[in-house]
Amino acid sequence: MLSSMSHQVLAYGGGSGGTLGGTPSIAKEQLEAKWNGKAGPQATPISGIIAHWKADACGTLNGKQLDPTKCDGADENKETSLRNTEMNQ
Repeated sequence: MLSSMSHQVLAYGGGSGGTLGGTPSIAKEQLEAKWNGKAGPQATPISGIIAHWKADACGTLNGKQLDPTKCDGADENKETSLRNTEMNQ
């Protein structure tokens, strides 16, 4: 029984938290993929919760870049930003 409980704890990312079954594990890449195209606070529905996080001008979790023209792949980020903005309207 202990063995099956250990696997369940790993699957849910911890085993502690306010939800039944523990706190879900969310990767940085999962959040950044849902970036709304704007710097600042983000509210992303993912894994059955709403994750609150901050993005910089490039869509990086807790990033420091304020100038979107200095992002890696600035044209790609701009295109993604436009698509995300259109989807959220």
